Amino acid sequence: MILRKLFSYIVSFLKNKKFQYFSPKIDNSYNKTIFSKFMITGSNSGIGHELTKVILKDNKKVLATYNKEDTNLKKIQNSNLFIEKCDFGNFDEIKNLRKNNIFKDVDVIIHCAATRGHIPEADQIFENIDYEQLFKTYKVNALSFIELIKVLIDTNSKNIKLIINLSSWVASNKKNKSGGMYIYRTSKNLLNSISKNLSVDIKKYFNCKIVVLHPGNVKTKMNENGELDASSVAKRIYSILSSEKILELDGKFIDLNMNEFPWWDPLQSIQGLKIVC
Repeated sequence: MILRKLFSYIVSFLKNKKFQYFSPKIDNSYNKTIFSKFMITGSNSGIGHELTKVILKDNKKVLATYNKEDTNLKKIQNSNLFIEKCDFGNFDEIKNLRKNNIFKDVDVIIHCAATRGHIPEADQIFENIDYEQLFKTYKVNALSFIELIKVLIDTNSKNIKLIINLSSWVASNKKNKSGGMYIYRTSKNLLNSISKNLSVDIKKYFNCKIVVLHPGNVKTKMNENGELDASSVAKRIYSILSSEKILELDGKFIDLNMNEFPWWDPLQSIQGLKIVC
């Protein structure tokens, strides 16, 4: 009887830890944000769309970009909503964001636009990689961010104080115990690396903080088996923006509770290190 209870307790504990790791418990309440105008990419669906609604509800302005369809955005009747087409797989469309001074007054960007590449797991293993699809996914999920930063620099958008890039825990080298998912995993890993590098380089132009965020295992069109609903996650992300702490996490990879994913394991890195005096 005691062993059975102990086993039941251990199973329950591990399940709870697993849930917190993949999808941390979140607080749906949120306070007033310290920002006033937002740019949300990929805002016609998923987390981007829910963020757009949450922010507008708080009477803030939103510059919302979409890839091909804007049906859901057009259903929102709000004078604080500004809609702009931008396919992040098309660098010409990103460069086109220079027009009409659209970044005027934008002080935070939440970059949600992404693709998973081929959905079937069979196309995500290294034996079956479709390199054309791999490079397309890299372009949307990672390289497009470089182009966006170049546009911000060209338009002298010094008012932008923070950029949050949505990534995923699967991009963490330290946490990778399962392998696979080559297209999606490596594209987000590349985004993480680019984000960290640009968090340093952008300071030559203006003082903008860049933070990488794992939003949890969210149910979206791209991830139909997700555990968390996009609305709750959007509210939690918005609550993060009510804390000054977010500006202290420049160049960091964090979860919804602002816990940090280490870029590397210092203990593993010093194993076998020879010290020469």
